[in-house]
Amino acid sequence: QSKHYNTIEMNCYWHHFDNDGDGIPDKSLKPLNRLIEAIYKRGMFPCLSVETYSVGGGQIPSGFWARYPNAHAIDNYGNKVKDTEYGFETNVVSIFHPMYRSTVREFIKNIATGIDTKKILYFETTVEPQYMGTRTICYSEYARSTYNAWRNQNNREDSASQMPADFPVPVNFIENETWNTFRAQSLAQWINDDAAAYREIAGDNAYIAVDYLDAMEEQQSNRVGDPVVFLSYLT
Repeated sequence: QSKHYNTIEMNCYWHHFDNDGDGIPDKSLKPLNRLIEAIYKRGMFPCLSVETYSVGGGQIPSGFWARYPNAHAIDNYGNKVKDTEYGFETNVVSIFHPMYRSTVREFIKNIATGIDTKKILYFETTVEPQYMGTRTICYSEYARSTYNAWRNQNNREDSASQMPADFPVPVNFIENETWNTFRAQSLAQWINDDAAAYREIAGDNAYIAVDYLDAMEEQQSNRVGDPVVFLSYLT
């Protein structure tokens, strides 16, 4: 308060609350509730973020990996991805894995159910929701099947936009406009669906913040696909 701050954001890491990775917190939410109340009583606004990705310090619970060992993000060389960008060496999950996405939403809803959402100024999904900037991802089987379905739905039949069957993935596909439109829309939809999970509990008028990292322009395509498409598809 002496610094005239009026907002404190709390980042609740998925693996700190849910060891077995089923989306249901194993740990008590009482300490979190006490912190929310303490901030609120001092005339400040608490804000809540959940860190459910595995780049930049977050981790996927070990129990999730035990159930879904094939949920890794895959780079353009066909390798499973670790967080080499920030040096944590954690296993990076594919955001296209259906059970990752559904389990994350279960976790968000359970956290929101366990607190007084009316005291929260805004909610944030995962910090800097993006692909990696220094690695080209994701070419997992789940990314491929999702992309193929998207191409069919959008009548994209040109051979240039067809995902190659073999690794390494060539540069002309990595930079393909259709592929990066898909990546941008998919990234935005990941955020939109997480936001909807919050709003299912906190109400349709709950504020949702999105942290958009644009520190290095040459990495933007890796991080978000087409940036304009990404921002346009956020709801």
